[in-house]
Amino acid sequence: MVKLLKKGILEIKNNWRKKEWYKYRLPSLIVRAIFHFLPLKNDGVFIMEEDWDNLIILDACRYDLFLETNWIEGKLEKRISRGSHTWMFMRENFKKVYLDTIYISANPFIWTKKDAFYKIFYVAPKEEIEKYGTVLPETVAEKVKEINKKYPHKRLIVHFDQPHYPFIGKVKIPNLPEKNYNPFYLLAEKKIEKETLWQAYKSNLERVLFVVEKLLKELQGKTVITSDHGESFGDFAKPFPIRIWGHSGPRIKSLIEIPWLVIEKFPRKKIKKEERSKMTKMDEKEIRRHLKALGYL
Repeated sequence: MVKLLKKGILEIKNNWRKKEWYKYRLPSLIVRAIFHFLPLKNDGVFIMEEDWDNLIILDACRYDLFLETNWIEGKLEKRISRGSHTWMFMRENFKKVYLDTIYISANPFIWTKKDAFYKIFYVAPKEEIEKYGTVLPETVAEKVKEINKKYPHKRLIVHFDQPHYPFIGKVKIPNLPEKNYNPFYLLAEKKIEKETLWQAYKSNLERVLFVVEKLLKELQGKTVITSDHGESFGDFAKPFPIRIWGHSGPRIKSLIEIPWLVIEKFPRKKIKKEERSKMTKMDEKEIRRHLKALGYL
């Protein structure tokens, strides 16, 4: 409860001057808070209890988008996420300490679970955040290759920023007010068509899938490609007459249906648990810069 209050105060402090925040994000946050206190069953997948050697998380990737776009061979299933946004996804899935797992993340919310793994590597080059507002998938993949060679007996979680905006694929959103502006607000204002936003979203997924396809050749064992949550293109948060733009809302269908693509590869890894030599340190300024670029601050 205290953490929620602190998050709420920080949210207001950073956004109270923005009209879009009042019109689109605040109502969805209120509904999300209401849903949070309702005794609803969460039937989402516990990812740490699943069988995999490498887990690749594509941030904000809907199941139907992945189904339409993906060309990587494997067994594809639809799963339900335990979170409708990244913070909830991490809170729900990482409740213990996993000394057999290394988390390589381009998502700054990893700081909330920085002590939950054997090691964490936060990939967020300052120059990329300033230029693109996000971390390029190629940069993440290079770090993964390095870690994979150094720690061959660890499970790896690899968290890419894409297909979450800012969009860096071939299809761009026209007339963005600023580089890191939430494009779902343009859809809400009817300044762009839904298909325009969908194609930019899809192009962002294609960009990261090309990188993932190459990365799979470097990884040993069984790999699963999934997501932390989806995106809403104005779906109602039933029974409330409030539309959700993006993923600031409660557990509605478009936010919790995620892909689960299994790629079998033998031999499997021989996973080992080891005590940590030291805890992970993270630069708070860099985290805030990245959160701001992604539209959270």
